[in-house]
Amino acid sequence: MNPHYKRYRGGGGSHHASKSWLGLGVLVLGVFLTFGGIVWFRKSADQLEIGGEDDSTSTTGIEVRDETAPTRRSREEVLLTDTAGGSQTIVSREIEDRVFRLAIVSHLSDPPVGQFYEGWLLREDPFDFFSAGAMVKNADGTYALVWEGPRGKDFADFTNIIITRELPDGDSAPSSVHVLEGSF
Repeated sequence: MNPHYKRYRGGGGSHHASKSWLGLGVLVLGVFLTFGGIVWFRKSADQLEIGGEDDSTSTTGIEVRDETAPTRRSREEVLLTDTAGGSQTIVSREIEDRVFRLAIVSHLSDPPVGQFYEGWLLREDPFDFFSAGAMVKNADGTYALVWEGPRGKDFADFTNIIITRELPDGDSAPSSVHVLEGSF
């Protein structure tokens, strides 16, 4: 047998072993770079989310907004005062994922027959108001109102809350009979 045949065919020489180690090294390096890139990308994305309260960025004066990204959640509570000097009612408003929600639960006496309670949101400057709807009596005897604004519309400047006693007359303005009042 030719002495060079064994070495040439790769049988037992160090040449074959060095190719294996080289391939293994390239594989490990590739895996390391892949995972390193993933970690770097996630860290960069987390830093972008931490930014400011506004989820928009400005590029040469053009505002870009990602409508699919969740926004921060904010929640406030305020006490409405009973105008007759009775108990107080807690009202909460929150903004989550660009949706404004108002929730009122109150221990009110039943309104006179043929009347109902209605919630109103008011803005002072420029003056504006709108109905958040009629309050509904729950099984536990409380009156409640939950109102949700259209997605993306800001109602934060409607800081005054009024609960009125209304007649079903179709009037689009609040009556002068204020039952509860308060502001954020």
